[in-house]
Amino acid sequence: MVTEAIATATASERLARSVADLRLEDLPREVLTKAKEQVAYHVAHALRGHRHEDGRRALAIAASLSEGAGAGTIIGSASRALPMDAAFANSTLMRATGMDDVIFPAGVHAALVTLPPALALAERHHRSGAELLVALVAGYDAIAAVAMDIEAWGAREPRRPTIPFGPFGGAAAACRILDLDATRIASAFGYAAHSAMGLAEQGGDWPHYYALVARNGMMAALLAQAGATTSRTILEGRYGFYETFFGSVPAGLDESFARIGEPHAILEATTKRYPGTGANIVAVELVREMLRAHGLAPRRIARIDLTLPSERENFTAGHHRAPFRPWWAASSVLFQVAIVILDGGRTDFARYERPNAPEIDALIDRMHVSFEPDHGFQFARVRVATTDGAVHEGEAERYRFPPIDAAREIADAGRELVPAPQLARAAELIAGLESVDDVATLMEALRP
Repeated sequence: MVTEAIATATASERLARSVADLRLEDLPREVLTKAKEQVAYHVAHALRGHRHEDGRRALAIAASLSEGAGAGTIIGSASRALPMDAAFANSTLMRATGMDDVIFPAGVHAALVTLPPALALAERHHRSGAELLVALVAGYDAIAAVAMDIEAWGAREPRRPTIPFGPFGGAAAACRILDLDATRIASAFGYAAHSAMGLAEQGGDWPHYYALVARNGMMAALLAQAGATTSRTILEGRYGFYETFFGSVPAGLDESFARIGEPHAILEATTKRYPGTGANIVAVELVREMLRAHGLAPRRIARIDLTLPSERENFTAGHHRAPFRPWWAASSVLFQVAIVILDGGRTDFARYERPNAPEIDALIDRMHVSFEPDHGFQFARVRVATTDGAVHEGEAERYRFPPIDAAREIADAGRELVPAPQLARAAELIAGLESVDDVATLMEALRP
């Protein structure tokens, strides 16, 4: 009977069962380590987000909605908020620096839409650190399962991947914290599908849309907890999620859902070390390696050829040329490569504030971009020709930065916001999160 039930389950029901069945003891040590790294990394950037206008705007919105009261902690702030408003503010703070994480091939900034709802509800309901880690892993897995190998930017109607896929991660993480059964989790996924939103238009920056996605996922879980239901075939049904967003149901849907958590998607998370899209990291790091190996001064460079995957062609912000606005500069692989070359392999963050400098434009004028099929979204090939006739070339499909020094990063990020002993305590709690009895203890350490 169990086998028959699994065989006849719809896509959302199968996904819900995988979320409901996930257990801490089933998670390999490297998965738990990676999950704690993601928490530490994004807590540090939430603290840094207080120095940015986007973060301050979110704080003002949360204060207006919650009137300074509630069960939720806004990281780095003495103000309290209702859980929904705390999740909104924390997601925006984590995003404000432009240095979040991304999972490929989904291309989703997963922590921004899973961690804030999970933290807010875990604090409200006094869940353990172990429960938070399981919820986070479940959220990443749900995103990866629904996204499959869909190249959202390469779709008939291009999409920013976090917008359609992100609500499923927030819903999964929130459902685990709320301890919902598989039936209600499936309903939450139905509401997540209905709340998928947003446009691919690239004429500006919308830093708060990640926070809106996080809220949507959280609301989907709360609706399911209250007993609200949705269609069982919301994903694969006629005019369901896949047909609406991507024109058809993916051929490999059953196979993909049978492999959820093999391996866990959080292991594929890439954290950034400079603002902009994670899709540019491979190209930037290839150039950085060439600079170390060959000492390429800007005046010696005659031409740079950048080959990117065909799926990136619609993502025009990723290869935009001057004139730049700051957000366009951070997203453009041309800008990112140029400043690394100009600064001898360093990333000078001050350049993001003056992106239209003549020396940047002059180097970008020597860059040429082409697109090639049959590669993952991170792929890049870089060919540098010098004035003396030498050619240096490299290509790669992926790049992973080493983990941060969590204690140092959190201490540096939270300086002038939270007392140093509390920041040290927060880093210690995150390092041993699977043994923390109440997430509220961690959140308390992150309040002034």
